[in-house]
Amino acid sequence: MTAETNRSIREDSDISGPAENTDEAPVLRLKLQLEMLEHEWTKTKQSMLIRGKYGGLHEPTVGWALWNGGVFVALGALVLTPGSPLNGGLATCVPGLIGLAGGFYIVARRLADAKDYAAARNRYEGSRQRLLGKLERLEGGEPM
Repeated sequence: MTAETNRSIREDSDISGPAENTDEAPVLRLKLQLEMLEHEWTKTKQSMLIRGKYGGLHEPTVGWALWNGGVFVALGALVLTPGSPLNGGLATCVPGLIGLAGGFYIVARRLADAKDYAAARNRYEGSRQRLLGKLERLEGGEPM
């Protein structure tokens, strides 16, 4: 090809896309950032979900933590309570203590999971709101 042919091709074809348009580039960058944030949150959320007894996934919550560990605490306390139908004297002392300790451990661990999940969700929602606000301002014609 000659130099004249190259110049002719460049003049005839409009190769400037939206990314080269100075008005649309920041909008596209924000949309990309928003998409990346959504993708990261999906991965993070999947890693933090808890699998239930029948295989279903659910978000860790304080109520779930108290219910899950509270059952063991209640059974352990019932076994250790004198006069309880489950109390068999010294023979049930060790299982009762194991139930109490296991229950308290489950509650503590699941409460920490719920706290971590809530903090991660709040970070995601805050970042998402900031990006959406910037995007609205840009699409509305306001400078950043």
